[in-house]
Amino acid sequence: MEISITDEGCNPAEVTVPSGPTAFHVRNNGADSISEFEVLDGGTIIGEKESLTPGLEATVTIDLKPGTYTLACPGGTKTPAGKLIVTGSENGSSAATHGHSGDAATDGCVPAASTNSSASSIKATLSDFKIALAASSVAAGPVVLDATNQGTHPHEVVVVKGVAPAAMTTKTNGAVDEDKLPPGAGVGELEAFSPGRSCSAGFELTSGTYTLFCDVVGDEGGHFIQGMFTTLVVT
Repeated sequence: MEISITDEGCNPAEVTVPSGPTAFHVRNNGADSISEFEVLDGGTIIGEKESLTPGLEATVTIDLKPGTYTLACPGGTKTPAGKLIVTGSENGSSAATHGHSGDAATDGCVPAASTNSSASSIKATLSDFKIALAASSVAAGPVVLDATNQGTHPHEVVVVKGVAPAAMTTKTNGAVDEDKLPPGAGVGELEAFSPGRSCSAGFELTSGTYTLFCDVVGDEGGHFIQGMFTTLVVT
């Protein structure tokens, strides 16, 4: 399986393989801020390659059971975490993904986008089903979102520019149909993480109005459709 590390993260961000020993051939194609590749089962790293500076490549082989896993390229601006689907007859672990059903999530956190010392920071408290920001506005530039999940379900934060919640198209399961967002509206996301944990992600934000929302769908229903969204103004 060929995996490319770019500034955006893992490419491809979603792959399907049969169960059994799988070799991941990973190459860093010029990503200065990313130097490792991981495969996670829940919050546990089951395979990784580190110190993959630009131009370097390596192979890691993992004996995979059927289920859904997380591909991680920590520091990616768009896809710091992706999905690995392993087909077979057994039931494996599964990670929560936005817009999909399920109530399990990685115990850990895959950081999105590297940050620098000049970045602004804004705290977000996630609950069932609300996103509360410590501030409603922030200066344009690099912004770090520090989120704490105080709910009882996995939560995530998707960042979209220029589209109000009422203007978003939803699917029958209550998730936002992100394929129908205007081109360029999607900024990035803080991947779903477990209750009781904290996670951070960095974004480059330009002036405008942003909608932050959770697009997880579980047995409890779609989080967005239950009002888990808020607005952030960037000046």
